[in-house]
Amino acid sequence: MRKKVELKIKWFLVDFLCFFGWRPKMNLKSGAVKALLFHGVCLDNEPLINGRFIHLSRLDKLLQALSAHFHLISLEDYKTNRISMSKPSIVCTFDDGYKNNLELALPLFDKYNIPFAIFCNNVPHHLMDLLDIANYWQPTLIETFKKQFDLLKSLPHIKAHCKVQNAEVVSEMRNYLWKNLSPDVKEKSKRYWELLSDAEISSLSKNKLVSFGNHGADHLSYTCLTEKQMLADVKAVDKRFKQMAVKLKGFAYPYSESSYRTISLVNKVGYDLQFSELTTNETTLIAKNRLTINPFISATNQLIAISKDQY
Repeated sequence: MRKKVELKIKWFLVDFLCFFGWRPKMNLKSGAVKALLFHGVCLDNEPLINGRFIHLSRLDKLLQALSAHFHLISLEDYKTNRISMSKPSIVCTFDDGYKNNLELALPLFDKYNIPFAIFCNNVPHHLMDLLDIANYWQPTLIETFKKQFDLLKSLPHIKAHCKVQNAEVVSEMRNYLWKNLSPDVKEKSKRYWELLSDAEISSLSKNKLVSFGNHGADHLSYTCLTEKQMLADVKAVDKRFKQMAVKLKGFAYPYSESSYRTISLVNKVGYDLQFSELTTNETTLIAKNRLTINPFISATNQLIAISKDQY
């Protein structure tokens, strides 16, 4: 809690000083390469029901700032180390495959000619999104959900519990929430749960700025899966994209959770580029870290975080 307060004060002071013309010094090393993680995008008049979505205008300002300070590269360039030595490089990635990546993000990335990659699952909608939607628009459903699955804790604890469940339990939870969300809530919350269709993915794959990656079929924590379960989960996405004739260029772990065991196994399946949440000592030639974008801070504060690889 104290660290969060200190960060908010620091971010406020940076923005306050920038308003009067001050510009922070950033440690942006030429030849360095970094990976950024986005999820969803929503309109400015739509609520930020979680920390995974960013308002359209804030994304616009961030992309403009990135274009001014970085060489923006594709996932293929990142993978093969085709980077600029005159300035630092950035690769932009999106997890979960939201339809808003097509409707809202793509026009902005087109505007600034920035490549980006989308890592997709096979689920119809994500459990965590449905929990956030219910919590924001239909909180009584959270209470019935807790009773249905014998959960007594707050939403953050519920999410932590759900992350470590197997595919059958996660599917049951997801179906329960979807079945009990009112039609009105489903309609008004489409921005937060609607995912790309096969036709939309096929169409997007023809755009020179867009590439795709594997994010695990059922969006389960791989640290909780057996080897057999992991292989099945990876290959299910491979099969779907093979049927669409769309090449997958990397693997991003659901919840960014991995281990040396999972990294080795996923590499054997053919993914020699993987994204997870790793410490510097854990980062390997195969597994790389990404900095998750903070949708609540200014572009200047985001650039400072990128330069430091932390908030």
